[in-house]
Amino acid sequence: MLAALWLFLSFVSHGPEVKKLSLPEYQSLINDGGSIRTATFLERDQKVVGTLSDKSRYETTYPLGYEDDLTKELLQAPGGTIVLSADPQKGSVLLSLLLTTVLPVVLIIGVIFF
Repeated sequence: MLAALWLFLSFVSHGPEVKKLSLPEYQSLINDGGSIRTATFLERDQKVVGTLSDKSRYETTYPLGYEDDLTKELLQAPGGTIVLSADPQKGSVLLSLLLTTVLPVVLIIGVIFF
């Protein structure tokens, strides 16, 4: 029963296939011109995700601090305009505060009294 549910959910939850590109492959697509339609920088994950001209999805990773160089390459790409965006992926300040200060105190008090 559980195996059937897992199998069903794995088929239902999968979206379109995402092409995982190495950084050199991605840079080659940039320089070819016209292959990349959109690019979104996921800053915390150090990834670029987006769509190609054939409407397939892609993702690639980049080294720390390389986003400026990659942005310049995308802006200077031949063959059309690439829609660029950035997602800083910043979490909630309140949630961060709760997880780093309040939760440890509650756990310590819970251990002491129970």
